[in-house]
Amino acid sequence: MTPYSLLISLTGLSHKDAAALHGVRPDTVKSWIYGRRNAPPGALNELRELIDRIEKMANQVIEYVQDMDVPDDMPLEIAYCATDAEAKARGLPFAACHHVVIAQALSALYNPATLVPVSKSTAALANATPKGTA
Repeated sequence: MTPYSLLISLTGLSHKDAAALHGVRPDTVKSWIYGRRNAPPGALNELRELIDRIEKMANQVIEYVQDMDVPDDMPLEIAYCATDAEAKARGLPFAACHHVVIAQALSALYNPATLVPVSKSTAALANATPKGTA
């Protein structure tokens, strides 16, 4: 176990995605994960910044639902990014990162939820909203 492997686990990134994020080869990322080489401070900081962005976005989804005073038994429609382009439009490098945002929000919300791709969602700007509203 390495600091890099722990941090990357919080992002949802694959080896390939992490390599693209850092501008290195996937084999380099694997060497950082498995401790054959130490990840440079810049790579660790990139992951920390990404984790911070993910946590802030998850908290925004949670606050959005809580501010609407939605009862816990009211179903939510939560839109997720199905493509990296959709994630990039929302300030995240990869769709997998947005999936982590949604997972974090779901861990704090007790509502039943339906997950739908952003492109098919009635929710505005891929935020969690009660079903039937847009």
